[in-house]
Amino acid sequence: FSFIYSGNGSQWAGMGREAYEANAVFRATFDRIDTLFQVYSDWSLKDALYAEDLDERLALTSVSQPLIFAIESASTAALKAKGLIPSYVLGHSVGEIAAAEAAGILSLEDAVRVIYYRSHHQETTHGQGTMAVLLMPSEEVETFLKDFPSLDIAAYNSPKAVTVAGPVADIEAALKALSRKRRRGRKLDLAYAFHGRLMDPTEKPLLRDLAGLKARSGTTAMVSTVTGEVLDGSHFGAGYWWRNIREPVRFSAAVQAAAQAGARIFVEVGPRPTLLPHIGDCLEPLGLDGATVGVLPKKTL
Repeated sequence: FSFIYSGNGSQWAGMGREAYEANAVFRATFDRIDTLFQVYSDWSLKDALYAEDLDERLALTSVSQPLIFAIESASTAALKAKGLIPSYVLGHSVGEIAAAEAAGILSLEDAVRVIYYRSHHQETTHGQGTMAVLLMPSEEVETFLKDFPSLDIAAYNSPKAVTVAGPVADIEAALKALSRKRRRGRKLDLAYAFHGRLMDPTEKPLLRDLAGLKARSGTTAMVSTVTGEVLDGSHFGAGYWWRNIREPVRFSAAVQAAAQAGARIFVEVGPRPTLLPHIGDCLEPLGLDGATVGVLPKKTL
């Protein structure tokens, strides 16, 4: 089976608290990550998890990304303690960091370094753009976007859903044009244009701060959502994490690669499941049956 790590959009105020209180392995791992994180940061992940104003703070990618990572890494430790060891791992965007740590490609210390600097530098782009999901065949999107040259394809989520990124006015114009074609789409509630050219100013500072990052060969096969293929651990140095920010998320290709390699059970590891419908849509054209399950369902607190 495969562990699939959620990306941005899986966060919610209240996430992880039940697991933190109920599972000793989750709690110990989360606390260790918090200690490592405070080498870089002046705030605590545990304090944020229980903060009364977490709902507002989660709008900041510098807060949501580290919390997503900590919950995913702690969940992995708890699952492995129960004997659940995946054959393949992959992650959607920021989820790739927890996937690489789960695969043994990044040490926990290095994964915390990557999540801190990734989120820290992406925060500098706040307010410059947004993103939208277009529910249309992926092969039609490039033709559609010829009328919107400022927009970038940010994620190929499935053969039926593509995310685009760019300036707010252009995203809104594209959604209006989409509705005239009787296609559906929706703007995402975020103030960042991830995986597009508005991320370009983060390249040099990110590469500077991740210089010398040591990736290892790993113990579990990792399917890259940058390339859509299984990659050896040696590829996951500093340059890879810049590509992880800037290039489209090839989630559909990665899920299909895992399935074609033999994965049939897909376990979404994250604050709440957001990718399960996409996984099903990715498997459908392959004619393969697969089971999907989320580790932490969202519950009203």
